[in-house]
Amino acid sequence: MWSNTRVDGFASCYVPFHGGALRVEATFDDVKNEGLLPFIVKDGFFSFDIPMPFDGTPRHSKAFFPESSGVVYAFVDGMLLTKRVSPTAKSLVHPTHSAVELFQHVSGTASCIAELEFHGPFTTLAPGQEVSMNETWILRRYEGAGDPAGQRQSLKPLTLSTGD
Repeated sequence: MWSNTRVDGFASCYVPFHGGALRVEATFDDVKNEGLLPFIVKDGFFSFDIPMPFDGTPRHSKAFFPESSGVVYAFVDGMLLTKRVSPTAKSLVHPTHSAVELFQHVSGTASCIAELEFHGPFTTLAPGQEVSMNETWILRRYEGAGDPAGQRQSLKPLTLSTGD
């Protein structure tokens, strides 16, 4: 089971991260890629750090969080999207994936995307069986600071109130 939400590739996306397992890799060999996007882990959050001003060099990376709290944040066009799920146990997720993944692709074209992904149980269902994964999306107007430090600071109360 997989949920994928696409937003603008230049969106500022954050995943709560307090250490533990993390894998970051360049993906999609069929797409021109000039290397991994830089990333930072600061103030309890992981994010890709797209160099600005952006020079148009195609880059994309994917981060895998096998021990995540099940939340991803994206700042896009004056809005803050919070996407939340009860995380799936690492043992139930497909072995090449993680419960939470963040993909970001930027280039000099209009095809820039960020993907906020959740992976649920990887299973084969027999007739009559079922599996589910419930998500909650919250969209808030955001009028705070646009810099990464300000954005991370605005997320702290949200993560403290939910234990993320």
